[in-house]
Amino acid sequence: MHKKNDIPERIKIVEKINQLLPIEIIMPESEEDFEIYSAYIDQIDGWRQKVIDWALTKLPSSILMKDGEVFFTRSSIRNALAHGKGRLKLLSIPYVPHFLLGGVLFYTERKEKFTFYNYAHPFTFEGEGYYAIIVVREDDNGKRFYDNEFITKIKLADGLDYSQGLPATRQNTCAHPSTGSILRNIMNVK
Repeated sequence: MHKKNDIPERIKIVEKINQLLPIEIIMPESEEDFEIYSAYIDQIDGWRQKVIDWALTKLPSSILMKDGEVFFTRSSIRNALAHGKGRLKLLSIPYVPHFLLGGVLFYTERKEKFTFYNYAHPFTFEGEGYYAIIVVREDDNGKRFYDNEFITKIKLADGLDYSQGLPATRQNTCAHPSTGSILRNIMNVK
């Protein structure tokens, strides 16, 4: 997909991403959603199981994309929650299908027996702009699963500082932690 020195391809990817309308992520409105949010943030006993159960009610079992069906399972949600923590990670869970369906594939990587597809979609939260990077893992049988999600804040090459909140630890079943850097490099192309 993306090659480091393929500037025309990078420009096309940037244009596609920038043409997307950002999705607005909002704070929980229902009492149940706020309870889950509080349990997650405060790490109340049993928070992980509560969040996984809640996420399963917010996500479909699968979505059909142009390049294949993507499944959302208990183990894929558990895996995604194990990589990094933060309020945007939790609040964005219900939006993951929208990020994937409308997102732009910007990087593909083959590692051992899996292929990882990295999609980007802009979103806003509390007036700030971010990018969601959604990772889909495909096994040798062609079955695809939601695997992970990053929340990245990128300021384009305009002299402003940027910050990036990527998880500090990774497992071998996830894309490299440089995925956010790859997107940042793509977005900073002139």
